[in-house]
Amino acid sequence: MAEICIKRQSRDVYSTVNARIALSGDAWTVAIWGKNITDEQYLQEVIPAPEFGDSFIHPSALRAYGVDVSVDF
Repeated sequence: MAEICIKRQSRDVYSTVNARIALSGDAWTVAIWGKNITDEQYLQEVIPAPEFGDSFIHPSALRAYGVDVSVDF
């Protein structure tokens, strides 16, 4: 009987830091934001696949920054 070895079937505990700061006026808003600011690396998804002898893993998203601008008419 063949033995199936699964290396990773679960994720470790992790924390991420997200932030958003906005300024707004009567008809406008400008916001800066960041996701995963500390660039924490973790497994976002683990799908056990013993039929393939391992698991499908999806690593975390990298840190991201952006600016949002909106105007109300």
